[in-house]
Amino acid sequence: MLVSLNVTKPQMQKKDGAATTEVAHDKNADATAVAVVKKLYPKHLLQPIVMVEGAGRRYIESVTQTWSRGTYLLPCVLFMDFQQSMGTFKLQFEQAVTVFLNNYATVMAQAQAQQGTMFDAGSYPDMATLKADFSFGVRYYPLADVPSLVLDLEDKVLTELRDEITAQTTASLAMGQKDLYARLAAEVRRIHIQCGNEKGKIYDSLTGNLADLLRILPALNLNDDPEFTALCKEASVLVVAPEALRTVPEVRTTVANNAKDILARMEAYL
Repeated sequence: MLVSLNVTKPQMQKKDGAATTEVAHDKNADATAVAVVKKLYPKHLLQPIVMVEGAGRRYIESVTQTWSRGTYLLPCVLFMDFQQSMGTFKLQFEQAVTVFLNNYATVMAQAQAQQGTMFDAGSYPDMATLKADFSFGVRYYPLADVPSLVLDLEDKVLTELRDEITAQTTASLAMGQKDLYARLAAEVRRIHIQCGNEKGKIYDSLTGNLADLLRILPALNLNDDPEFTALCKEASVLVVAPEALRTVPEVRTTVANNAKDILARMEAYL
């Protein structure tokens, strides 16, 4: 199915007409070539909300293939975990918004301090409107529903449109498959570089990130590409305890060489 994350927030910035005119006059410029835009809310007070949104978007990208801008292809086998994780992000978002609204007097005071004479209380909505301006939700679009939108078209037009949808779907799947190889290669390359360098830092995330990825990528192999399946299986040998990589030179060398061999096999797909 296709999924997208829809997040709304209140207006974050606004053009200041008076300040724009002043700057244009001071710089001997045409006012149409200048725009003074003020940030309505202190950045650090909005940061918790923005961080949750960013984390949610990164999670979606990690378990899906990009379909089109803002829309992602999610394998049904991952739906339950996906829904639970996005529910957690939604709760965190709403909690961050509640803290922001409960601290609104401080928000306004700091906004006024930051904007100085540009501050205009009329630029801000009332609390009820402000709360409604924040939202966090996932939309689902079953792929099976896409052709049904055009069933009433003439047969010739319908055939052409179905052919176009098929071509677009094939192209999107091909692009997504190439992205799978790129995602796997990025983690394997990171292991090769760090393990191949005697002074390379070995953090727990070095092999931990690959282990997480190998739990996701097989489900995204929608074309049932046997070569990709084989590469994922080969890459699993790189998931070695970080402590062994840090303390046993032979293990570190072996992992580096294995990663190099896997990358060599992947070159044709990147």
